[in-house]
Amino acid sequence: MKRIFSLLIAIIGTLSLIAQTPEAMTMVDADQVPQEVLKAMAKKYPKKPVVQWYQFDDIFTAKTELDSISRYTRFNREALLIEERLLKPWSSAPENLKSGKEKTEFKYWEVNEFYEIYKDGTLYHYFLELKNDKNEIKTIYFDTSGKLEAKSNSGR
Repeated sequence: MKRIFSLLIAIIGTLSLIAQTPEAMTMVDADQVPQEVLKAMAKKYPKKPVVQWYQFDDIFTAKTELDSISRYTRFNREALLIEERLLKPWSSAPENLKSGKEKTEFKYWEVNEFYEIYKDGTLYHYFLELKNDKNEIKTIYFDTSGKLEAKSNSGR
């Protein structure tokens, strides 16, 4: 039963992430973002200017940058924080994630993007966008122990 519940959570999480890399979202100006979302972002990070706003359905994402790490802070229309994604260099990935990737059918694929996904300030899982020598793109998701959770086609 516990395994079924874990699988269900992974599937739901995957469905919410499909095609939501920053490239799949639409860039929008701040005046297109609900005031409540702008206020929530300013309250959360008063000293981090937003580099770019994105929208995907009713999800608004603020991109900020610090020390060559891009942070994508995602809110719903009601200004509730959904999650934060930190885009980091693959070289900084933890060893358990690197060895987890090596155990998948995608072990020879190049990592284009590596994200740490946080919910409620806690590391929730990892998201990798991969590319092979035929320029095919896949996304795979790992839990914090480096175990594969799900895989899908990328939204690009």
